Amino acid sequence: MSVCAESTAVANAKLAGEEGIVTIVAVGLGEDGVPRVINPCGVCRELVPSIAPEVRVLVDGGDGTVVAVASPELLPMPWVRARSYD
Repeated sequence: MSVCAESTAVANAKLAGEEGIVTIVAVGLGEDGVPRVINPCGVCRELVPSIAPEVRVLVDGGDGTVVAVASPELLPMPWVRARSYD
């Protein structure tokens, strides 16, 4: 287990007294090498809402879209989307 960039950044900003955090996003490289929005890991889904419940998080909507959700909505969302094997 490690601590990710998004939870570390939000925690450090809060500790420094920053109250202006509105939205956060995690970005990773897709298989094609192009940056894309990725969903927070399970640890971040627990930490970010407890540190910054007012923050919006940009997540992968699953169909090529990016969706903004309130940080408390993170935990019920699946970390890895199931793949259809039809």
